[in-house]
Amino acid sequence: MALRALLSASLLASVACGLLACGKQATPDSHPDSPAAAPHAPAGVAAAPVPSVPSMDGATQVASNGERPTLMVTSTSGTVSCDGHNVDLTGQNANLVLKGDCGTIAVLGQHAIVQIERAEAVRMVGNDAQVTLAGDASTIELFSRTSTLKAGRIGTLLVPGDDNQVQAQAIASATLHGRGNRITQQSGTAMVNDYGSDNQISTR
Repeated sequence: MALRALLSASLLASVACGLLACGKQATPDSHPDSPAAAPHAPAGVAAAPVPSVPSMDGATQVASNGERPTLMVTSTSGTVSCDGHNVDLTGQNANLVLKGDCGTIAVLGQHAIVQIERAEAVRMVGNDAQVTLAGDASTIELFSRTSTLKAGRIGTLLVPGDDNQVQAQAIASATLHGRGNRITQQSGTAMVNDYGSDNQISTR
């Protein structure tokens, strides 16, 4: 009887020791609370560069875009050097002379009288304007009413406005959306798209 009790106690001790892993310690890989290794960037891969702050310099942005900088002219009289620039004329009743190789000239004020030496393009928005361009232009746009434009050769003429008069040496193409416009060229045959009414284009 005593032997049976001794064997039972020995068996229980052996089972308990097996459950508690007597004499053994857990390896670091098996420890549930061990922190995971921090990830590392692959060798040879450089970190992405930090973007630079965009420049707020208007002239620099214009140059990077390949466009001319724009001059805002509020004067109503005098001579303006617009060589290499676009020009916005905002004054009312202005009487101005623009010198140099200009970009796009926008006549925004009413009743303006403007003489332009050279320009790539002219945009007339203010009504009752009188614009004289000594040279040729790739594009002329007349959004105004009752305005007059005189120019050399015109590549593209766009007339959304009404009751305007255009005199040119020659016009390659003209698109008219307004009404009552009178277009005259000295020579050539313009390709005309007339979507307006009561417009006339003639050669004299």
